Amino acid sequence: MPATAQQKASSAKPVPASAASTAAPAKSAVSTGAPARSAASASAPAKGAVDRVTILANAGNPAALTILGLRAIDGTNGAPVNPPDAVKFLSQAAEKGQAVAQYRLGTLYERGQGVAVDGIKAVHWYGLAAAQGNRKAMHNLAVAYASGTGGKKSMAEAARWFAKAASFGLSDSQFNLAVLYERGDGVPQSLVDAYKWYSIAAATGDAESKARMAVLQTQLGDADKAAANRSVGTFRAAPLNRTANVPPEPADLGN
Repeated sequence: MPATAQQKASSAKPVPASAASTAAPAKSAVSTGAPARSAASASAPAKGAVDRVTILANAGNPAALTILGLRAIDGTNGAPVNPPDAVKFLSQAAEKGQAVAQYRLGTLYERGQGVAVDGIKAVHWYGLAAAQGNRKAMHNLAVAYASGTGGKKSMAEAARWFAKAASFGLSDSQFNLAVLYERGDGVPQSLVDAYKWYSIAAATGDAESKARMAVLQTQLGDADKAAANRSVGTFRAAPLNRTANVPPEPADLGN
């Protein structure tokens, strides 16, 4: 049987492949990258907008604190990159339950940006953000369970969180879930389900998923391929909770 594919993981935490896997190295996941910002938000805001964000942040507004934290870590809106400030602002927002802040704070602890590397704290913040519906935090939490970051390794939990993120349309999680089904790692082995999730990820343009589909096509009968294709045809990504996934902007702060 051809070797199974290796999972895609966050760049700071490669997921170990099974002993049988000889496939290409893991690809970095989108889940640890900076969230995309609109062209408008990248330009310097009006002085009044800056003052209002700062005033609200000083008053403890979690969205405003998140805005300042993201600017400090990404260097957007004319702000200098300042990881310690990012940790300070994102920590305050995360403690108040802001999901995007929780996710980004997790990445800082994972990478050691502005703080010492701390896998346990990274997993803590990923878990809180994932519970609120942040799909990138779900992916990183799954990677952590797969690699044992944070002290607990559980392929069943990895599969569960990859499945959640996959249901929200995250292609790297869809690929990883397919890998687990192909191997029978954390889930019962099912080439039909593996083919299904590779197909769904491939539809987003994922080249590795397309390659795995070609391999599995030689191992599945016509009836199994037809069943998988029916599942692919009915798949619709679940709607995202905007507040949990989209970085807040000054316009979100209201009047």
